[in-house]
Amino acid sequence: MKIVIMRFIHKYIVFFVGLALQNLVTGQILPESTFNYDDNGNLIVDTNKNIVSITYNILNLPEEITFSDGRKIRNTYDASGNKLSQKVILENGSQQLKKDYVKAIIYSSNSLEFIHTTEGYVEPDNDRFIYVYQYKDLVKNIRSSFSDTDRDGHIDTVVGYVDKDGDGDFSQEVKEEKDYYPFGLKMLTETNVIRGRKHEYGFAGKEEIEAFDLDWNDFGARMYESALGRWHSIDPLAEKYLGISIYSYTANNPIKYYDPDGMRIAEGSIFKWKIEKTKIIVKRALLQVAEKAVKATNQNKALGKNLSDRVAVLGETISNLNTLEKSSQVYSLNTGKEENGVSYDLSTGNINIDYTSTATFAHETRHAGHFETRRLGFDKSSGNTVAQDTHDEVDGFQSQWAYDPSSLPSKVNSKADITPKWVQLQRNPTTGDMPYRLGGSANTGQSPLNIDSTRYEFIKAYPHQRALYIEKYGDEKYKDKTLIDLFQNTHYKK
Repeated sequence: MKIVIMRFIHKYIVFFVGLALQNLVTGQILPESTFNYDDNGNLIVDTNKNIVSITYNILNLPEEITFSDGRKIRNTYDASGNKLSQKVILENGSQQLKKDYVKAIIYSSNSLEFIHTTEGYVEPDNDRFIYVYQYKDLVKNIRSSFSDTDRDGHIDTVVGYVDKDGDGDFSQEVKEEKDYYPFGLKMLTETNVIRGRKHEYGFAGKEEIEAFDLDWNDFGARMYESALGRWHSIDPLAEKYLGISIYSYTANNPIKYYDPDGMRIAEGSIFKWKIEKTKIIVKRALLQVAEKAVKATNQNKALGKNLSDRVAVLGETISNLNTLEKSSQVYSLNTGKEENGVSYDLSTGNINIDYTSTATFAHETRHAGHFETRRLGFDKSSGNTVAQDTHDEVDGFQSQWAYDPSSLPSKVNSKADITPKWVQLQRNPTTGDMPYRLGGSANTGQSPLNIDSTRYEFIKAYPHQRALYIEKYGDEKYKDKTLIDLFQNTHYKK
């Protein structure tokens, strides 16, 4: 790995025992480093930083970091792993700094330091508060912090004594700017300036612990070191990412992915998600206005019913999106494929949602909702769906119809027209085949299924393969088995 910084090249030669980093040999910048780990896979020694011991709590979170000269950093956590305080102790045992974390409120040495907000943060300034706003890139790095300190409605920027916005105000209201290399090292550029209090949050929006040159990032579930591009503890959700090192950051692809908490890899596509969701919300609001106008005239009851149905289905679609946003499962959006669908990503453990329009986004996210309610699962060998049936497709097509009736593969006059029978007759506009018919390419069950369905229900859903499945699962030992038992390599909602 080569990292170019200010015309220097840091050459790292790394040595591993298993997955654990053991040695780091650098050029002339740093001495050779040695790393040791405990039986749980947590880093306990880092000679490069003169760390002689790190003790962990039952959640594998670092409680005390001890340096060779006696300096210490002590953390306390609640039972859920939320950090409550951090103490910085000097070599003589005196306390240099204490931070207290009360959810979004941060205190430093018993004084309010700042309060996190959705837009940035609020910090005290004598007898008032200053609202600071932050710009974040697609992988959540905080790139710029600014505030209208003089409250004139402008963010005043001065570069080289030049008033950039031309309003005659030569105050500087850009408080901080940061740039990062992909794995989190800060770029040393002329724009990396700090005006006022240093805000110790940046890479991926996480706290940057700089006491005693520690240079760790606290992601919540574990600590990360950007100079190495590695975590210091194993992934608490390692079973979801069997093909990825338990110490690697975002599958070694920080351009495409970011890690929200040290446990999950999330596609950098939240911006797209919000755009599509907003479009659906706006569409529903417009339909509500139209519905009210039509019902006021009381002349076209069929149109009024049609609009009411579309409003109701879009309400269900929005509710489903809210559920997905709160899920522990990671969903990734992909607009680069010609076909729409949902699948399981074997390398990341994400569920991919492929769509070509907002209407098909509404359709495919309904299937993601089916995963949340155990109506379907995914084969961890192929990534394809398990237990998907025509009734699931009815939900998807109804959501698609509610957003844009013209987007359906064939015309319908109302929600009631979208039935399992209608689904079976639909053709793929690209290939012309009928994927949902009996024996079609989508392998869709013809009667209701879920991952808890019995052997009998499974065989009933695929009548054209009845003989095959009876031969395979007809033995009495399978009588009370569910699809989870029959297909044990299935990813499903637990």
